Amino acid sequence: MSRNVRLKHRKGSLFISTIAIVSFLILTSMAFMMWAADEKQQAQFDLARTQAYYVAQYGVLNEALATMRNRSAETLPPGVEPLYSGSYLNQENELVGEYYEVSLSRVSDMYFQGLFQSSFHYDLQATGKVALGQGNPHWDGAGSVERTVTMRTRLRTYASYMYLTNEEQTMFGEIIWFWTPDTLYGRVHSNSGIGIKYAPQFHGPVSTTEEDFIHGAGYSPWFAYDPQFSVEEVYFPTTADNLRGGASASGNYITNHNGSWRSRLTAQNGSFLLEQWENGAPYDSTALTNHQGISYGSNMGIFVEGDCELIGCNSDNGQGIMNGQMTIGSSGHLELLDNVLIAPYTANSLPETIPETDYNIIGLISESNVRIRDTWRNGRGNGLARTNGIHDSCHIIITAAIVALGESFTFEHQNDTWEAYRWCDPLGAHPNQPDERGSIFLRGSVTQMRRGYVHRSTCGGTGYAKDYYYDWRLESTPPPYYMEATDENGNSLFDIIAWREEIPASAR
Repeated sequence: MSRNVRLKHRKGSLFISTIAIVSFLILTSMAFMMWAADEKQQAQFDLARTQAYYVAQYGVLNEALATMRNRSAETLPPGVEPLYSGSYLNQENELVGEYYEVSLSRVSDMYFQGLFQSSFHYDLQATGKVALGQGNPHWDGAGSVERTVTMRTRLRTYASYMYLTNEEQTMFGEIIWFWTPDTLYGRVHSNSGIGIKYAPQFHGPVSTTEEDFIHGAGYSPWFAYDPQFSVEEVYFPTTADNLRGGASASGNYITNHNGSWRSRLTAQNGSFLLEQWENGAPYDSTALTNHQGISYGSNMGIFVEGDCELIGCNSDNGQGIMNGQMTIGSSGHLELLDNVLIAPYTANSLPETIPETDYNIIGLISESNVRIRDTWRNGRGNGLARTNGIHDSCHIIITAAIVALGESFTFEHQNDTWEAYRWCDPLGAHPNQPDERGSIFLRGSVTQMRRGYVHRSTCGGTGYAKDYYYDWRLESTPPPYYMEATDENGNSLFDIIAWREEIPASAR
C-alpha cells in the first residue's frame, strides 16, 4: 500500500475516534447535568419535606396546644374539635408554609381509655404544607409537600402524682424533711418549699413553685431527672365535687342526719357493710340506727357526710377482699381502722408493683384528714415489739390513691404532752417505752393539703416507717370520680406522651 493511501486511512480513523470521544463527552456531560439537576430537585424536595414537618408541628403548638392549655376538663371536646388554620413566616417575614386541618380530639381507643373511667387522652393534630419550585416537570404536576403530625397528651389527675402537697410545713411552721431513708419512685410536686437533708432519692420528676429547695443538714439528694423550679401551682379545692356528684347519682350519698349519726364501712365479700349509730356514743353493733349493704362495682363512688371509719379488708386475717373500681370519700375525717387492701392480696403477698392486669383499684378522698386510727391491728401500744404475726398487731397496708383536701394524711395519738391519751405517760404503765407501731405499706399515691406526720420523735419514737411504692396504673387510670389536676384558673394540666406522623388527609 502506498504511503499516501496509508495516510488517508489514518486520517479517517482519527476523525472517527475524535467523533466518538466528543460524543462520549457530550453524553457524559448531559448525564452529569441531569444527575446534578436530580440532586438539586431531591435536595429541594427533602428541604420542603422537613419544612412541612416543622410547619405542622408549629400548627400543633401554636393552635392546638395553646387551646388545650386554656381549657378545663369540662370544656375540652368529647369528640373532634376543628381549630384555626394559619401560616408560618421566617425571620425575614417570608412565607415558609401553611398549616391547616388543625384539630383537638379525645382518644376513644379502649387501649388508651382502659376498662373504666380512665384519665382522658387527647390528640392534637395539624398538617403542614410547603410549596415546591414551579414549572419543574419532574414533580408530575405536584406543586407542594404535605406532612401531618399528631401530639398525644394525657390529662393529669391527683393520682398522676405519687406525692403532692399544697403546703410542706405543719400548722406550727415545722419542716417535715425528706431524708436518707426516703426513696420516691413517682412524680413529686409541692406548691411550697420542699425541705431536703442528707441523701433521699427521687426516681421520678420533682417540681416546686419555689425557686429552690430548703437545704438541710448534709444536703445531698439524688435525682433521676433535673428538678423543676418556679412551676405553676396545682390547685387544691376544698370539696370533692366530682365524687359528691357521682355518689349522689348512683344512690351512694350517705347522710349523717345533720351530724347526729356516725358511720363505718366494713369490707365484706362482694359488698361494704354500712353501719351508723348515734354520734358521740361508742360503736355497738347491737345499738345501730342504720345498717345496709353497698355492693362493689365499677365506676363507683361512695360519699359519707361527716367522719367515716373504714375497715378495708377481712380483719380476721388482714386479707384484701375489695373487688372493682371505686372511690370512697367523706366530708369529715376518713379514719382507717385496719388495712385497705384490694383483692387478691394478703399481708404476706403484697408486691412492690401491682400488675397492670389487675383492675381492682381504690381511691380515698377526705375533705378533712385521712387518718390512721390507733387500733391494735394498726400497732397500738408499741406494736412493732410484739411478735404474734407480722400484721396481726402492727403495720398497716394501703393499696389506694389517697387525697386529704382539708389537712393531712397522718395518724392518731402522736404522744404529744398536751394529748389526753399518751402511751408513754411518765405516770402511766409504760413510762419509758416507745410507741413504734410498724410500717405503712403504701401501694398507691398520697395527696394532702398540708404534709402530715407519720412518725414523731415523741416517746423515743412514735408512729410508722414508710414503705411507699407508686401504683403505676394510676398514671393512666385513676379511681372513678377522682380529683382533676388544674391550675388556679381551672385550666387542665397534662403531659405530652408521644409525637407521631400521620398520612395527610388529602392523600388518604
